[in-house]
Amino acid sequence: MECLESQLLEDLFWSTRRYMMGGKIADQVGEMRQRSMEMLSLYAIAPEVYELLWAQLDADYFLRHEPHEIAWHARQLAHRSTAPRPS
Repeated sequence: MECLESQLLEDLFWSTRRYMMGGKIADQVGEMRQRSMEMLSLYAIAPEVYELLWAQLDADYFLRHEPHEIAWHARQLAHRSTAPRPS
């Protein structure tokens, strides 16, 4: 239960911070990407792999999801970002 409470507090902190930053969308996206990269570095995933995936996503994606979600998505989808598209 304590882990859930600490996660809720962290989520509240980051959501409040994003709200208070106002229109600084580029800064917010950069922060989300940075925090996600820090998490991905723990899994030894090369930046080149997830950067290919992230290049296909817009700013709304990074604003809609928390860093741990972005990192999870990247871990699950990164190997598919270089796969050939079906014809």
